[in-house]
Amino acid sequence: MLNALSNTADQLKNAEPIAAHPDRIQEQIIDNNAIINDLDKRAAALEAIKSAAKDVILKAGKSDEPAIKEIKKKLDKLNDLWDEVQKNSKNRGRSLDDALKVAERFWDQLNGVMKALKELQDSLNAQEPPATEPSAIQQQQETLQEIKQDIDQTKPEVDSVKKTGKNLMQLCGEPDKPEVKKHIEDLDNAWDNVTSLYVKREQNLIDAMEKAMNFHEILQNILEFLDVAEEKFANLGPIGSDIDAVKNQIRELKQFKSEVDPHMVEIEALNRMAHELLERVSPDQARPIREPLNDINRRWDELLKGIVDRNTDLENALLKLGQFQHALNEFLAWITKTEKTLDEMRPVFGDPQVIEVELAKHKVLMNDIHAHQTSLDTLNIAGKQLMASERGTENARVTQSKLDNLNSHWEQLHDKASQRQRELEEALKDAQAFNQEIQDLLMWLSDIDGQLVSSKPVGGLPETAREQLNRFMELYQELESNRPKVESVLQQGQEYLRRSTEGAATNLQHNLKTLKQKWENVLNRANDRKIKLEIALREATEFHEALQEFVDWLTSAEKYLSNLQPVSRIMDNVLQQIEEHKQFQKDIGVHRETMLNLDKKGTHLKYFSQKQDVILIKNLLVSVQHRWERVVSKAAERTRSLDHGYKEAKEFFDAWTDLTSWLDEAEKTFASIQQMGNNPEVIKQMLSRHKEFQRSLGAKQSTYDTTVKMGRTLKEKAPKPDVPILQDMLDELKNKWNSICNKSVDRQRKLEEALLFSGQFKDAVQALIDWLDKAKQQLAMDQPVHGDLDTVTALVDQHKSFQEDLKSRAKNLQSVRKTANDLLQTANAEDAQHIKEQMNILDSKWDEVSTLSEQKQRKLEDALRQAEQLHKSVHMLLEWLSDAEMKLRFAGPLPEDEATTRQQIAEHELFMKEMSQQEKNKDLTISLAQEILQKCHPDATPVIRHWITIIQSRWEEVSAWAQQREQRLQDHLRSLRDIMELLEELLAWLTGAEASLLAAEAQPLPDDIHTLEHLIEDHQRFIDDMTRREPDVEKVAKAFSTKRQPTQQQPTKGGYDKGRTRGLPPRTSTPTRGHVEPEIKHPRARELVDKWRIVWKLAMERMKRLQDKLNYNRELERIKNFDFDEWRRRFLGWMNNKKARIMDFFRKLDKDNDGKVPKAEFIDGFLESKFPTSRLEMERVADVFDRNNDGYVDQREWLDTLRPDRDGQPKTESEIIQDEVQRQVAKLNQIVLQEVVIRVDPRVELEVICQSKVLKVINNENQRQVVRN
Repeated sequence: MLNALSNTADQLKNAEPIAAHPDRIQEQIIDNNAIINDLDKRAAALEAIKSAAKDVILKAGKSDEPAIKEIKKKLDKLNDLWDEVQKNSKNRGRSLDDALKVAERFWDQLNGVMKALKELQDSLNAQEPPATEPSAIQQQQETLQEIKQDIDQTKPEVDSVKKTGKNLMQLCGEPDKPEVKKHIEDLDNAWDNVTSLYVKREQNLIDAMEKAMNFHEILQNILEFLDVAEEKFANLGPIGSDIDAVKNQIRELKQFKSEVDPHMVEIEALNRMAHELLERVSPDQARPIREPLNDINRRWDELLKGIVDRNTDLENALLKLGQFQHALNEFLAWITKTEKTLDEMRPVFGDPQVIEVELAKHKVLMNDIHAHQTSLDTLNIAGKQLMASERGTENARVTQSKLDNLNSHWEQLHDKASQRQRELEEALKDAQAFNQEIQDLLMWLSDIDGQLVSSKPVGGLPETAREQLNRFMELYQELESNRPKVESVLQQGQEYLRRSTEGAATNLQHNLKTLKQKWENVLNRANDRKIKLEIALREATEFHEALQEFVDWLTSAEKYLSNLQPVSRIMDNVLQQIEEHKQFQKDIGVHRETMLNLDKKGTHLKYFSQKQDVILIKNLLVSVQHRWERVVSKAAERTRSLDHGYKEAKEFFDAWTDLTSWLDEAEKTFASIQQMGNNPEVIKQMLSRHKEFQRSLGAKQSTYDTTVKMGRTLKEKAPKPDVPILQDMLDELKNKWNSICNKSVDRQRKLEEALLFSGQFKDAVQALIDWLDKAKQQLAMDQPVHGDLDTVTALVDQHKSFQEDLKSRAKNLQSVRKTANDLLQTANAEDAQHIKEQMNILDSKWDEVSTLSEQKQRKLEDALRQAEQLHKSVHMLLEWLSDAEMKLRFAGPLPEDEATTRQQIAEHELFMKEMSQQEKNKDLTISLAQEILQKCHPDATPVIRHWITIIQSRWEEVSAWAQQREQRLQDHLRSLRDIMELLEELLAWLTGAEASLLAAEAQPLPDDIHTLEHLIEDHQRFIDDMTRREPDVEKVAKAFSTKRQPTQQQPTKGGYDKGRTRGLPPRTSTPTRGHVEPEIKHPRARELVDKWRIVWKLAMERMKRLQDKLNYNRELERIKNFDFDEWRRRFLGWMNNKKARIMDFFRKLDKDNDGKVPKAEFIDGFLESKFPTSRLEMERVADVFDRNNDGYVDQREWLDTLRPDRDGQPKTESEIIQDEVQRQVAKLNQIVLQEVVIRVDPRVELEVICQSKVLKVINNENQRQVVRN
């Protein structure tokens, strides 16, 4: 009971930690309930034991006896163990019930919440991009609010799951805590993803609403302004006919122009905002924006053109009325005002949008200057005409001086405006380049941030973790290498801000702030990731170093256990072995904590490492756990063996020590006995004491026999080095025993002789008769003497001792007879008659004892003969059975060919004949054993029965193996015949199939689609037929396959898997590590497998060629009806679904950022982008994009081809300038035109200037559309 309760207590103490999954907890509850039920069953037995113990204690009376104290101690221990087991089992039951409730609630809630979060995430991802109309955006915001309500409703559930998960982590064991923690982290990540998606969507809609409202507000204001301005311009009336009216109209026009010009900035801002809105919308959504915008641009251009035309008409009218001087003064005043305006303009740096506004303002000024070009020319013509009419007069010289002054101021103004134009353009170019650099850095940081955010599980192995850290350090080094660049950009931006006026470069300031924040965030994340990877590497290294150290200890422990000497049966040796094992157990106890820590760390790594590492870590832990359990099990088994060996050795040693001590004391007693003398009374007393000693010696006979038997049993179990020591102990005990027995007999004889010589004839005769009666009684007992060899030998030795005693008594008998003869000569008749009667009784008893001794001697000789015969037969039969078992167990695998199989069948038939011969020996042996068992000594009965059982069971086992072997060989022979027939049939079919495939491959493939489809159908039927034959090939391959060393198998995919037979590695799409690849040695079977692979490869290649040809022809047929508009709609829809911008896609294609992509790279980029298309189709598409046939697709061709509606967009600034110049050229003659050209730029022609400006603006806008005028 103590052992059982101790085992139960250990089972509860070392019970498996509480799991986190309900099914595992239920299994643990079942196990705990089984323990409780077992305890309930043991309760009655416990009460019975306690009651019996109390009865023993009460009967003993004295409580200070060692045995009573031991009983009380064990009883107290039993009660304490019972209470502890009951308490622990109930506590574990309650803990398991609580854990089950929490686990069921946690996993149910977790699954529901994760499903809800997945649906919310899908809903947010499925939202359309922000619209451009405020009403549509408002609808999108309302939809988002509905999602927000669902998110708010989910938040308490998320908190509840996290709280339940924390409670579960407190209840479950250490191995399952990382899994629960990982699921809680996954829940947090899913919640963060949903909330971040919602915040991002909400902010996008707010920004879109703000931009849309701003755009429509500006649009409405401009429309209202245009209505008022057009009406006001229409009400200016016709040109006046008198000077005052014309002057008044000029003033009104100037006033009107001053009201109109500031709106140029609004028009520019409106076009820019429209461009930003149109970049992220579909053509259908763009129409409501583009149509009113085109109308506004058209009306604005017409209003400006009307102002310029009216100004020209008014100035011409003023000159026609003779107001040259007034017109001249007005023009000079305008020049002075314009120069002042140019001087007041402040430089702006770094912000393209602000510079574009400044450029727009400057365009107003430049347009005004160009508009006054006609007035200047008109004034020059009028002045020349005036000078011609007043030639040679003072007025002519004054007029000439005024004209020269006018032209000089005009050139200065023109140069200053041109210089300002160049400065702004250069500033815009630098700002765009700088802004592009910022955008490039932001995009680069976004890519880096994306890589950092999408962090993969860390490596669980040192190699994987180190490789991850090295790869990350490349990214980190890239960050560090770009640090000077980022800092330089930030410093340059601050310099731009310092040089600009306060509040002018807000966009630049915002971009710099964004860049700085992004840079700091990325650096922080990179540092966090670096720390995380370094920690992961350190943990993986520490874990694997600790694991390797533990594995080394396990190896040494296994080596120690395997090299242990057998348990000794010598007390000193076994005590030394116990002490050594205690030290080893202490070492195991120390490493038990190491194993727990390894399991804890390994479990943590399993849940937070890469999948491929998790498998290896799991396998390592399982292997180490199994080895650890084996070591612990072997150590426990060694402990039990040592305890058992110590118990046996102590039992024998104590018995031997006690007996030898008693024999030594007896030896000393014999040595200290005084001389007998002639006093009859003294001799009688000595004889009486000696009889008491002989009774004690006889009582010790059973102890001696038991001790000797224990020694012999111990000698059989003991290792070889202990056998001589035990034999010496047995010999010493035997010698001492025999010595004491001999001395006792000799002492008895001497005392009887002394008694006889002292005149006590009657007493001497009576003592001899008593001994003979006792011997007769022992010999007359019909006790069996048959049995095993050891028992019979012990009985023979005992009888030999008796015979020696009988021989020594014969001398006493002779002395008694001699004394009787002497007494008969001197005794009277009555005494003589009495003496003769005693001697007759003595002689008859002596003869009877001698006869009984001889009879027993003969019985013992017969028993010894049968025992030796049985011993020899049993051991010969067991030896043959062992050899037979080895032959059958290591017969090897079944052969691959029929000849070897027949040879093995013949050899097995010989074995069966030999077995039938041995069966006779077995029957004789068992018959002899049964015969001996009928007349067996009680001590030998268990041994004889054990031999009978062993022989019968092992014979039946060997017989069953032999019959199974015979049946397997016969079945294998029949299967070989069937397999060979199947092999030949398959080889013939494969040979014909190979020839058919080679003949078909020699023929060219047709171009007709219908014919190709028929060929594919026919070939598919062939493949199906081949697939049906695959099990037969696998059957043949398996029949002739043997396993060889593991090999690294390359992955296979698709239809080619079907070509692998079962004689080859299993079909898989992943590499198989450590797979034992079968080896086929049979030549015909290997030929079949090789032929199968060849035919299968040919079949797959032909199917691929047919399918490729069919796909190619279908693609050609489809390309004949290629519609680029349909392709463009498909591509734009694909881009819209990906929520990507077309310019971003072009930038990905333009790897060297030179604004153009070679057609080959253009096609490859599309094919790599996963866009559903083909190379033939993309070749047609690339030809459409390459409008100028230069072999490249540039940005302009990309945009114009994808957005053909751009043809209806407003003209660019350069196009307006060019149109205006051409209109002015048409009015002037060739001479005046040449002067204008030279004044603008004396180096190039006007057309070249205009075209270069267009190209310059397009390139400097850096993937932005040209600023509309």
